[in-house]
Amino acid sequence: MASRKKLKRNVDYIAGGLCAKCLLNITREAVNKDEMEKIIVRIFIMQEEFTTRLNHPDTENTKEFYKQFYSDFNARQKEIIDAIAALNPGN
Repeated sequence: MASRKKLKRNVDYIAGGLCAKCLLNITREAVNKDEMEKIIVRIFIMQEEFTTRLNHPDTENTKEFYKQFYSDFNARQKEIIDAIAALNPGN
């Protein structure tokens, strides 16, 4: 299992990559800029939520906490990626 410090870095790295993708898409004329900005806000909220969860893990059942963390993080990440893809007609 990775350390919490590495997990926080991974959360930040993934959130940064998703934001970069959104910012690149904003420069395209075919993309709804307001919707893309809403997705960027969702990314920042996701980053804050999962970093906070890592700061305060469930000490009673650590293994289950991290299983649930990975599951929730991957699901939220997939939602955001799907939202970005839906706004990109050319991709």
